[in-house]
Amino acid sequence: GIAAAAVAICAARTAEELAQRHGRVPGARMAVVALGKLGGREMTALSDLDLMILYETPDAEAMSDGERPIYASEWHARFTQRLVTALTVATKRGTLYEVDLRLR
Repeated sequence: GIAAAAVAICAARTAEELAQRHGRVPGARMAVVALGKLGGREMTALSDLDLMILYETPDAEAMSDGERPIYASEWHARFTQRLVTALTVATKRGTLYEVDLRLR
């Protein structure tokens, strides 16, 4: 659906923009997991996006490989913040989506 495509495109774009500044974390893997209505493919016009961001790195002290390296934990925290910002952008007709990262 449209929401899943928006999440996928925003996640890819966000990761690419972050990589341009800080590089990538070698060997790291990440997934954006949809829960709730999006995960169950039951989105409505009023649904929010219940998301969980998972990542793993080969080393707890891993750093990105760009011109301005940062720790993997910071890279993924920035990714998450920027992804939420992209998905909650204000438009002329209101907020694109409400995003909930809190697990219940």
